[in-house]
Amino acid sequence: MPAAYPSTLPGVLRSKRRRQAPPWALLGSRRGPAYMLNTGTVPPVFFEVEWIFTAEQALLFRLWFEAIIGRGALPFTMALRTEFGLLDHVCQLLPDSLLPASEDGGTWRYSATLMTAAQIIPAEGLALATGLTTDYPAALPGVLQAGKRREREASFAVPQPDAGASQAEATGADRPVVWSVQWVCTQEQAQLLMAWFVVTLERGRLSFRMPIRTEFGLLWHACRFLPDGLMSATQEGEVWRYSASMQARSESIPPDMLEAAPLLLGLDDWASWGSVLDVVITATLPEA
Repeated sequence: MPAAYPSTLPGVLRSKRRRQAPPWALLGSRRGPAYMLNTGTVPPVFFEVEWIFTAEQALLFRLWFEAIIGRGALPFTMALRTEFGLLDHVCQLLPDSLLPASEDGGTWRYSATLMTAAQIIPAEGLALATGLTTDYPAALPGVLQAGKRREREASFAVPQPDAGASQAEATGADRPVVWSVQWVCTQEQAQLLMAWFVVTLERGRLSFRMPIRTEFGLLWHACRFLPDGLMSATQEGEVWRYSASMQARSESIPPDMLEAAPLLLGLDDWASWGSVLDVVITATLPEA
């Protein structure tokens, strides 16, 4: 049995970061549709943690580290706070940045990276996914507007000729769009988000539909998670922050806006005519 973390010592600080590897591989490139290959393994989870000890607690912690878990080589059990409360995890210290320490007036601060075999979700957490579909749950907040970033691949290439001006060549109109997004959730919202992500989306392997605010308003996109930075989480007290990269097959633009583009571009103050144009385009003009 793994050794237990001493019950007389305080737990890690509640401001910590968690990251995980995906249980699938993304095949194909971002220059076209890709698909997921299930690896059939449950990925490990990594916690970047910190402790703050008094001098007496630091002495006990070092004795436990040196003598009980073999200077970090042996696994141990430790309670870590997650979206679902304080849960026991079987942990292993990673060798990178192993317990760097700083002292400030008799207070000792340690940091480390812990690896656990899998993210633990209790039965009551799994039950939250009952009835959920791959559509983004309406009870969850949308992604943050500040800091949201969008990238796209070009639908053309510009070969460099040996002499003369270069010419743009179309490479196809279907180019995926990548969104770098963040969420800020309460504890209850964080529980629902993780239940949806782990159970309904099979840890992010399945595609899903989600409303994303664009220049044209809040539009639904067909999305899938990318493996880089997959739902990294940071706990700050009772607030949970998540970040991820999502890929949409293409950028959504309302067809009415595309049809009205020649008219809008010909107006000096097109926004003031928006309500009138909406009635004309959607109600007055016959369907093509």
